[in-house]
Amino acid sequence: MADMFNAPWKNINNVANSDKAVSLFSSMFTCILDKHMPLVTKRVRHHNKLGWLNPEIKKAIHDRDFHKKKGNWTRYKKSMSK
Repeated sequence: MADMFNAPWKNINNVANSDKAVSLFSSMFTCILDKHMPLVTKRVRHHNKLGWLNPEIKKAIHDRDFHKKKGNWTRYKKSMSK
């Protein structure tokens, strides 16, 4: 809270243009918020597993991607037709 009280809010009153005053307020407020509540990105994973995605299909997908990565186009095309 001290950062909110110590921020130079009076500078906003010295700005003649209202758009610039809003921009100054927004940047000051955002700076304080970012310091105390930084944006954190979290990855959400689904806990319910897909019923049709069994180990056999996962292995086929892995093999297909492996052959594509290695440039083995004959095996890649063959794995695509499965």
